[in-house]
Amino acid sequence: MKKVIWIVFGLVLLSASTVMAQYRDGAYDEDDYAYYNANITWGIGLGGAPLGNGFGTNYSAGYGLDGNIGLNINRSVAVLLAADSYLFNTTNPNVYSGEINVMPSIRLTLDSPGVRPYVIAGLGLNENIGYFVDRFGNVFSNSTTNFVVGGGLGIAFRVAHRLDIYIQAKYEDVLASGGNFSYFPIDIGVQFN
Repeated sequence: MKKVIWIVFGLVLLSASTVMAQYRDGAYDEDDYAYYNANITWGIGLGGAPLGNGFGTNYSAGYGLDGNIGLNINRSVAVLLAADSYLFNTTNPNVYSGEINVMPSIRLTLDSPGVRPYVIAGLGLNENIGYFVDRFGNVFSNSTTNFVVGGGLGIAFRVAHRLDIYIQAKYEDVLASGGNFSYFPIDIGVQFN
């Protein structure tokens, strides 16, 4: 199944690149007053997941990283490969739960100067890793792979030529075989366009 998702994402990028020849959409790019061309975008952020309903009362807020790489098809649409990873502490100081998500995503941005609100949505794979540290410091882990869906809102603030700072909140729902669990990561980071 992982191969199918990678193939679909690759085909989306390939088809987007064949359609994106230079064009003019009636407006100039605010940074360089030239015709807009498709370009690569990437970003990285730090964040946490203050809410999680699938873990029960044994788990607290988590912390982690968020990142993406992709292609701006035009000033309003980007196709991304978004990835994030969070670690959740438990009430047992020797047990942790790690979540790693890889989601091909679409980001729709309201094209406005300076401040750019956006919506992001994706579907991908989640790797849940449970960690246990015994009294001797040995680490034991097990993992499961599941589908994950996610979506959210963000605001990008232009701070320099092709450089934004973003604040993003997403809702991620892991479709596990034993029942779904979800969390609400909030990230702050930088985006290069």
